[in-house]
Amino acid sequence: FKLVRQAAAQMPEGKLLRILAANLTYDPPKTSLGDNVEVLIYNPKLCSAHPISDAKCETNAEFVETVNAWKPVCGEISVLDFTSDYYYFPITFPNIYTMRENVAWYKENGFRGVYLEFDTTQSCLEFADLRLYLARVLLENPTMSAEEYSEFIDSGIAYYYGAENVAAIREYIDLADALAHDGYY
Repeated sequence: FKLVRQAAAQMPEGKLLRILAANLTYDPPKTSLGDNVEVLIYNPKLCSAHPISDAKCETNAEFVETVNAWKPVCGEISVLDFTSDYYYFPITFPNIYTMRENVAWYKENGFRGVYLEFDTTQSCLEFADLRLYLARVLLENPTMSAEEYSEFIDSGIAYYYGAENVAAIREYIDLADALAHDGYY
């Protein structure tokens, strides 16, 4: 962090120095790095089953604490969000609804950037085309309502998988989501 402070002090006016907060640098320092330092937070164990705003989820509550600890010691915060499944291919990973709530939380908490990481090449069961489309519309309008988002889900399913398949695919997504989150607590 000493090196970061030195580099930030030498940055031209109006420029940001981006650092990654992960592993050994995940926890923030006790003193400021500078207002021109952007911290890109990465937590590969962030819970995918619950929104970040769910205080009952210990993993996400710890993440919120870490974010709040970073805010006074840097100028900007961004996130590399790895809340998709990389461990249980080839199953559908039911976080399409959680993704909307997380993006809204990032917006509400003043994140400079949000980088949503998910697979687009290895697993067609992730609904990669739909997920990519939904990520784009969420990042363009992070405060959309659940009803608006639902309409985008349906229109995305119709576009990528056929209008005649909307009801069946939506039922599958909704059921997978309900089963994955049922009884977690």
